[in-house]
Amino acid sequence: AGTGHLSSYSFVLMVIFFLQVAIPDPLPCLVCDRVTGSYAVNGDTQLQLKPGRQWRPGLDTAALLRMFFRFYARDFRWGREVVSVRVGCREDSESAAFSTLSYRGDSRLHIEDPIDLQRNLVDVLATSHEEDLRCALLEATEALDVDCPLAVFHQAVQELQATPLRVGSQALVKLAFSMSETGYLLVSPGDLIDILYVGTPDDVSERGWAYARTSETRGSEHRQGWIPFSALLCASATGGEREEEPPTSIAAVVRGHAACADVESLGPGYVGLTRGEFVRVEYVGAVHTDDEGWAFGSTAAGRGWFPIRALTLV
Repeated sequence: AGTGHLSSYSFVLMVIFFLQVAIPDPLPCLVCDRVTGSYAVNGDTQLQLKPGRQWRPGLDTAALLRMFFRFYARDFRWGREVVSVRVGCREDSESAAFSTLSYRGDSRLHIEDPIDLQRNLVDVLATSHEEDLRCALLEATEALDVDCPLAVFHQAVQELQATPLRVGSQALVKLAFSMSETGYLLVSPGDLIDILYVGTPDDVSERGWAYARTSETRGSEHRQGWIPFSALLCASATGGEREEEPPTSIAAVVRGHAACADVESLGPGYVGLTRGEFVRVEYVGAVHTDDEGWAFGSTAAGRGWFPIRALTLV
């Protein structure tokens, strides 16, 4: 704010206001009655909050981000409308609700301080920087409209491009990746993933690959699987690393096993085992992914699914 830009406080208020007025299941605006101590929800004193009720937006972060940029770039009446988390609905600066708001007659962005109702938080925003902000919001909206999310965060992208890929770090997906075979991670540009294992360059089958899981859930559970370095924003990788205590679902990833029993293949996608043969396990099923008791990997005969009970660690 000291250099003519909006403060982080102002941006937080912009986010809250967006959630109150621009999504299908809006964030409740709670106004406390100082006399009774009761709350009005979105200005309606008849609405009652249920004890312990938790609000959720019903949309994932990517969708909310896209809608946030679009709202302030195209829908918000810039220069007339007031960002007010106190009111919690869309009102112009001429409304009686903002009778004490400073600069409300100016054709500029208006952000009401919910604590000091006279203060318009754009009092620190230089006119040139306000125009830059509007242009940035529009550019971000246009980039997301054509599915180019990485164009929105230039600085973050540059930092990630210079960051080596290591176990425990996060990586940003730059290219869509999908494989029809089980065991690979399905991702889209802009997805954030947690790196669980980095393939060793000494092993041709692992070189240039990492095992990762999605940082944000799609549905009810995280997804995990193999992904090539080429799909990620990262610098050179240090291979052969793994978590000290890997999650149960990948506890045996890239570890050698031997078959302790003969197993017949159940058909396409499965692989049969012969007692004593070496088995390379790439993925171990878990309860939350509905594949507990099964593993995916490779043998001399090919790659596919097989029961874990038929393996012993070597």
